[in-house]
Amino acid sequence: MIIASVLDEFTWISELILFVQQAFASGKKLFGVCFGHQLIIQALGGIVERSTNGWGLDVYSTNLYKNYGGLEKGQSLSLLSMHQDQVLTVQGHPEFSASFFLALLGERKSKFNDFDIENAIKYSEKVIDNKRLNRIINQLIFGIYRTHDD
Repeated sequence: MIIASVLDEFTWISELILFVQQAFASGKKLFGVCFGHQLIIQALGGIVERSTNGWGLDVYSTNLYKNYGGLEKGQSLSLLSMHQDQVLTVQGHPEFSASFFLALLGERKSKFNDFDIENAIKYSEKVIDNKRLNRIINQLIFGIYRTHDD
């Protein structure tokens, strides 16, 4: 498994940044999760930096800034997160279920200290809103709107 940061100086990252810039300039819809959202921010002139707190293994809440997909402005969505770089957008992983998060945590446990792992296990038991955010993503990208959570 390749673990990369937008801050790494790989040719493929530079090429992907150029691709995102061209897509944005031509009016394409952009959506990124974790590395993808960091890359979009970097490509469009934002700041991505290494967190001074180390790895973020938690449930993070994000507030909606406008009504969208049946959800209202100001409403909060909670998502599981696993990241070391940070920007101020949706950092969480809408594709993560609690069981997937715990399995990935087990795969990458050599990267984390015992305290962070224990806290991450505790946080994974919190209610997460990945299905609600996935509805918004489907509506945004594909024009698909569902009123239920499957």
